[in-house]
Amino acid sequence: MNDQQRRDMARKVLSVLYGTWVSHGHQSLNALIDAEQWDKRVFDDVIQSLERDHGLVKLDGVPNVFDLTPKGVLYAEENGIATEDEVSQHRAARAHVLSYLANLYDTEGSRAHAIYHEIAKGAPVRHELDILVDIDLLRDLDYVEAVSSNSYRITRDGLRFHRGENYSDIV
Repeated sequence: MNDQQRRDMARKVLSVLYGTWVSHGHQSLNALIDAEQWDKRVFDDVIQSLERDHGLVKLDGVPNVFDLTPKGVLYAEENGIATEDEVSQHRAARAHVLSYLANLYDTEGSRAHAIYHEIAKGAPVRHELDILVDIDLLRDLDYVEAVSSNSYRITRDGLRFHRGENYSDIV
């Protein structure tokens, strides 16, 4: 298998895993291996590269069940692996979360937090639960932290990311 075929395999894996990330699930890649009739040895090499060399995927504890890492989600969005509609929807949802929590921080202070369904109001999501996948990504990026099982607040890094590199909270 040549390098281009390996890249195509990697892009297909990332595309499938992005779809799984959107639905907040896990994906066994065994069916994909069979459907695409991929050589298992080559597939293992590609997965190892995605996981160890690039940090884009991680094993979920069961053989051939993988998840995208936060870096993998962003890579898929930035490199045309996810559809433009999905990317714009999730970027807008994350911007909404950060804006909502930054405004809450401004009005109520650094300990201010909100329950996810309050954050979801006005967000570009179909159902309020859909916001959780983007909140989880922001949490993994250390832009948001969980205060309880369903309540979140913005972090200093989240404020800095949302407001720009020159933002300084105290000085």
